[in-house]
Amino acid sequence: MNLRGFVLDNTSDFELRVRVILNICWQKFGEKDRALLTEKLMELLDRKEARTMAQIKEVKEAEVAFGKANKDDYLLSMADRLELLKTVRIHGKEVAIDQNLHRLMRRNIAEVDAVIGQIETHITMKM
Repeated sequence: MNLRGFVLDNTSDFELRVRVILNICWQKFGEKDRALLTEKLMELLDRKEARTMAQIKEVKEAEVAFGKANKDDYLLSMADRLELLKTVRIHGKEVAIDQNLHRLMRRNIAEVDAVIGQIETHITMKM
């Protein structure tokens, strides 16, 4: 099983479902709720811009840039980290990804799937 494909396929599905949920909310919201959502979006963008610029600067100036970047929860996406993981080799061979890691990832993905399902049900049936 391809780890990158496994993670990205499920992550992409979750991201798509959250986008659909937000679009449904937008369609169902009145002017007041849309204004609140837009206001929150602008706050998120402002924070993200400031945080990202500061994080990038800190990482580039760090004595060990890799350690600093990898410890940060937001700077690198899962795709970024998997791209880095692809470069890990031991004695010229790619690092094997074992079944324990796959089981853990499947369990976590199932938990996220259940939560997103509950949100989908709420916004489509109860809102």
